[in-house]
Amino acid sequence: MEFSTDTQRRLAEVLESLHIDAEYWPEPGYFELKGNLSYIYEKNIPGIVRNFAIENNHALVKIQPDGSFFIEDKENKSIQASIIHCNKCRNFTFVKTLARGETLCPLCKSNSVRYLAKDKIPGWLGSKKESLFDEGELSKRLDTIEEDTKDRIETIISHLKGTPKYIQIDPEKTKKIEELKDKYPNMIEVIDYILMNIKASSIRKNKEISFKPIVLVGGPGCGKSSFTAELCQLIMDKPALKLDLGNSVANFTLSGSDPSFKLARHGLIIEAMFSDKDGHPLKNPIIHLDELDKIKHEATYSVESVFYSMLEKSNSKRFFDNYIGINVDASGINYIFTANHLETIPEAIINRLKVFKIADYTYKQLKDNVLNNFYEKWLSNNNMRREFLPAVLSEEIKERILDYCHSDTRSIEDALVQVYNDTCTTDPESKQQIALFSPQELLNGWKNYRGWPLISKEHWQLPLPFQPKKEDKEKPFNIDDYLENYNSDMEKWDTAS
Repeated sequence: MEFSTDTQRRLAEVLESLHIDAEYWPEPGYFELKGNLSYIYEKNIPGIVRNFAIENNHALVKIQPDGSFFIEDKENKSIQASIIHCNKCRNFTFVKTLARGETLCPLCKSNSVRYLAKDKIPGWLGSKKESLFDEGELSKRLDTIEEDTKDRIETIISHLKGTPKYIQIDPEKTKKIEELKDKYPNMIEVIDYILMNIKASSIRKNKEISFKPIVLVGGPGCGKSSFTAELCQLIMDKPALKLDLGNSVANFTLSGSDPSFKLARHGLIIEAMFSDKDGHPLKNPIIHLDELDKIKHEATYSVESVFYSMLEKSNSKRFFDNYIGINVDASGINYIFTANHLETIPEAIINRLKVFKIADYTYKQLKDNVLNNFYEKWLSNNNMRREFLPAVLSEEIKERILDYCHSDTRSIEDALVQVYNDTCTTDPESKQQIALFSPQELLNGWKNYRGWPLISKEHWQLPLPFQPKKEDKEKPFNIDDYLENYNSDMEKWDTAS
């Protein structure tokens, strides 16, 4: 039978499965439930039928395209509705939703009923199992290759099997992304764009973060790469897969090479989605592609050819990896490109990207924001003893650093080391070397401005001499024994230290 809409077709399937005898009236498209004292319609129902149903106390049910339904009363008001199953007469019927124990089967008046649905028909939209690839396509592929190749491909496929998981952004992550504006004041437009897409994720089916491929265009030292790395770390809780396009990257680096080649391997596109130990591949990772302006367009295996299939969601739903030899759904991957300029990038690629032109830092931004970020990274990366250095650099020290590097971010670290050496002195009281304090801070007492060591996030444990031995683990703790051995154990520990 032909139905006017998918909603009416689906409803017919439901009624048939519930063994409800119904007659379909294609024009204007409603169902008359025989012996069920009900009429169900999607858009319109003839006035004469409506009046007859109301006068005879028959249920007038309206069905929506999403499977939700309600009963209309004589004043055209919507009333909550349910589908019940009567344990006595064994029939399913549509009824008004009442308090538990008050609902009666309209056919036999029994109150021994069970609820199949309230307000929405279960499974209306279907329940297709989500997967990154077609099992049938994989099976055909494996049937055509030699056993040793099959083993290698199955190993790669194992990382793509299972129900995909999604990166979702919670309020805490959103706040941390917002705070990046303080570290990267020239990236505010980019951050606002990401935040806008995070807000939109709340109405996506899987609440996943998704955004159009973007390119950050700006001169060396404007913070493109460091910002991208930090943003990806915040979103993914791990570093993004990064590829430097300036190193004559071939297309098979992204899309895989034929397994018959000696050094063949899978591509980075599918690798970005590989599962962790939880056995669920990641549907929406971020890939960072650096130096887009340096790709070799004339090269035989130019990576540019892969961009056209991976940057369009409609095409990337069937992204072909040459190594595994099947199509994979890569439509959820997010891409961030970085480039120094747009002049050498083909227009066809630019048209597929959201372009952000990143300005160089102003002197004020360098002093008020960027230097603080550099200083914190310098302390961490060099394992510096914070208790002998300032918690925050003073204005005077910042100006000296910027003078040394001529406000060039690429030379800030060298300038910081230079100022460190210039200001390094010995504290007369503790005989400890201190540095990067301004003359005023030294005069006021450098200890008032110093930092403190970072406290580890690992759970605190007893020092090794006090940890119970294997044979003592089952014995209850005895405070007298502990105190008796305290002094001797501390002496041993101090000696070992």
